[in-house]
Amino acid sequence: MKKIYASLGVLLLTVGVIAGCNNGSKNTGESTSESTSSETTVNSSTTEKGSSSSTSKTESSTSTTESTSASSAAAATPESQAEKVLNELAGLFPSEPLPNSILTSTTKTYLSSATTSAGDQSNFNILYYAEDQPIDVNSTELNELKPIASMEKITFATEEEAKNEVGKIEDYAGTEVDLGYGLTGYMQGAAGSSYLTWAEGNWNLIIKASNIDGEDPVSLGKEVVTYLEENTLPIPQQDGNIQLEVGENGDYQTNSVAWQKNNVVYKVHHFNAMEAVKMAVSTNG
Repeated sequence: MKKIYASLGVLLLTVGVIAGCNNGSKNTGESTSESTSSETTVNSSTTEKGSSSSTSKTESSTSTTESTSASSAAAATPESQAEKVLNELAGLFPSEPLPNSILTSTTKTYLSSATTSAGDQSNFNILYYAEDQPIDVNSTELNELKPIASMEKITFATEEEAKNEVGKIEDYAGTEVDLGYGLTGYMQGAAGSSYLTWAEGNWNLIIKASNIDGEDPVSLGKEVVTYLEENTLPIPQQDGNIQLEVGENGDYQTNSVAWQKNNVVYKVHHFNAMEAVKMAVSTNG
């Protein structure tokens, strides 16, 4: 069984970000419902907005400002907007393992974000949004929009509390399934659903599928296993837990990746199962 702890190359992202959530609490908000999605790669750089001032030529200066603003918006690309948002988030939460890979929809590809107060580095939440135009981080325009993903940090008083928050499952039972690469999964069924569970290092992974909709968790399980053979998740201290669902229902909280760093818990959510895993992997960059 391949270890999934090693360091990983940086996956740079394209997405849309948004939201504000309460410190040390579950994420709130809704997610986009697009099921088709695409990924964009960007390079790290900074962007600056030009500014104008006026004294006696008020009308001319105002016209110039509006023209400059319109020109900047027109020139923005999904890549440059993603660079700008990621750089700003990195500045708000320095030294934190923020994701640099987030999948956006094909129809809404501009990244934006809303965050909790950057003054609290012990507890924060970042919601990511994909939109059809550039929107500044923490703009009031984002208040009514729906997130596609989130990143959360929660600090607890003790390691035991953090462990309980992660909620790692360590009992494996059911029909054995060969997931490849020497890994064995265990299938169980309950109340119209099937569950595939397996362990990789300190990580527990579980996939839920609907029997009513004819979904099969094994296919997604093998896709995850194959991906993690070439890409590494963060190293939990002590526990890591991944919960995924087959299909998409538009709720960004459906798929979660949570891992413990002593008394701290990091959580990543995404409306797409594989992208939740990739997003967590990208925090290694």
